[in-house]
Amino acid sequence: MEETGKTPLIINDFVLYEDICNANCDYCLSDGSKLKDDRYIERKDGVIQFAHKDKELLVYKRDSILYNKLNTLFTQLEAAFDIPILKISGGEIFMIDGIIDFFKDRAPHYSILQVLTNGTLLNEAKIAEMAQIPNLQVQFPLDGHTLAMNSCRVTNEKMQQHLLKNLDLLIRYKIPVEINCVLTRVNLEQMESYLQYLLQYSNKLVVFFLPVRFKPALTLFPLPEQLEKFQAIVEHYNDYRTILPPRYYITETCNYLKTKRRQSGCLIPYTIMQTFDDGVITPCPNRWTTVLGNVFKDEDVMRKVGTDRAYTLLTDTEKPKLPFCRHCYTPYDILNYYLLGKISTEEFNSLTLFNNAHVHRNLLLIGERLKQQTAVSE
Repeated sequence: MEETGKTPLIINDFVLYEDICNANCDYCLSDGSKLKDDRYIERKDGVIQFAHKDKELLVYKRDSILYNKLNTLFTQLEAAFDIPILKISGGEIFMIDGIIDFFKDRAPHYSILQVLTNGTLLNEAKIAEMAQIPNLQVQFPLDGHTLAMNSCRVTNEKMQQHLLKNLDLLIRYKIPVEINCVLTRVNLEQMESYLQYLLQYSNKLVVFFLPVRFKPALTLFPLPEQLEKFQAIVEHYNDYRTILPPRYYITETCNYLKTKRRQSGCLIPYTIMQTFDDGVITPCPNRWTTVLGNVFKDEDVMRKVGTDRAYTLLTDTEKPKLPFCRHCYTPYDILNYYLLGKISTEEFNSLTLFNNAHVHRNLLLIGERLKQQTAVSE
């Protein structure tokens, strides 16, 4: 706890209607989660079927059901936690009518508001409106600049060009962009070509690679003979440094591709809280395995964040304890590398998402807390 009585974290990774999405990505992990039994939708032959008829749940406007629920939820969360970054994702959040008004309502409470969207429902009008929110950033999944490379996400050239146009519009409207590129056997061989395409946006976006994980990796993980293609990116890092995260992240990505397991420990649950629109809180944003409680139902759930015994299983500075942790690697690992001293403050600050005083202050507080916990355990 800091002097305000609030628990310091770095990110609230907030998931809004995780089941409501207009995409059907080959490596989606949401359907494989056993975290919840109450699903908003189901799919039949790849087509969304709503489990309820109340479409008002997909509308954010003053005094709507969703408006009242989210304002109640965030009033409680923001009273208990000191968090500089709010990340909002789905599902696909732009399936919710009025979602940009939600961004506007929450943005003043945070140093950074990051929005994750698959980009299919974006247009220039929406992008122009988002550009008026000064602390808004966008996380944009894109596995390649060609349909072949991005085929795990989209299936036709028209949509591929629509995504590329929206990426260009985001840059033109000066919205900071973080691209998430999932590495699979489908796109790995052409990855340098993709980076060369993205160099037109030097210093205006950053590309985070993440290897395909868990069950989808059984059929999509890159083949051994393809790994030299990513090794070439490591060797040519300086050619692409204006659009890539720190070198250590790229090197460790390459090591993961070779070994199919993470090489470092994980402290992510101490820095990021995962919350859901129904009030559920989980200790890990990368794998929905256990529930700490529900804001709307459990009085003591706030006290469990960072202290529940689940954290001792999910975190370690050397090697991960749990099987699914050993096969997990995401852009959030950049926080691990900073806390573990693998990347410098200068490298960390090169990332627009983390380059602000509030993040730095909370990281110091978290680091001090972890040192105290280590001293007690020893």
